[in-house]
Amino acid sequence: MSLVSRFSRSATVAVAVTALLAVSAGSAVADDCPNYETGAYAGFASFHDINLGPLASTHWPNGPTHSSAAGNTHHDLVIVGAFESESDHDHETKLSWSKTSAAKVGVDLFHILPELPTPDIFSLTVDAFSAKCVADDEGIAGESSIAGSDIKLTVLGKEYRLPVSTEPNFRISIPGVASLTLNKQWWDDNGAFNVQALDFRADPLLETLIGGHIRLSLAHVACGEHVTLDPQAEIGHGADRQAPTGREVVVAA
Repeated sequence: MSLVSRFSRSATVAVAVTALLAVSAGSAVADDCPNYETGAYAGFASFHDINLGPLASTHWPNGPTHSSAAGNTHHDLVIVGAFESESDHDHETKLSWSKTSAAKVGVDLFHILPELPTPDIFSLTVDAFSAKCVADDEGIAGESSIAGSDIKLTVLGKEYRLPVSTEPNFRISIPGVASLTLNKQWWDDNGAFNVQALDFRADPLLETLIGGHIRLSLAHVACGEHVTLDPQAEIGHGADRQAPTGREVVVAA
């Protein structure tokens, strides 16, 4: 059954999510179906020793189940937008879900170093993005999307217009600058299925030049028997190995 049909399968889901979930009455659910945990956050930005987020973080059953945020600022690093997440569970259908979204997202990093050509190290803007996952007796599924025809990225004064794709684990590489993965999907060590609309990592060459890492995660959801979302623990390049390799596009630096 497709993810779309899973999201429209039950009419007994709580009123707060009827726009997202609706299923036919009387659907059978196995008695031994686990009560899957779910979690989400809408945004996380990190540079050197500065961490902003996770923004609008939610978790079921440990709460909160709903959260919203308008962004955060710390010295040179800024992330703005309208961020919102929800994680919950319907006890009758035993359907668990997480969803997160944001609109008018902007991330900026300013850092004045004499050896850099511009103080504007990094900026990224996205019209809107979202991610969602569901889990029940039929299994776990998820997807993410980014609105608009492209992503605007500026690094050290040079602007890039990057393509948008809904393919799982679609990777964009800018040699010596950065890599982005769109609609990132993977199973973690706890057996939870993770979906992330956008994952950004600075290239090691850029990190050496600016004296620190740049990491950006937008719209992250997870569904499984055990869900723990800790974006600070994911900082580094090792986490890339968790996601299967999808189609890759190389953009000239």
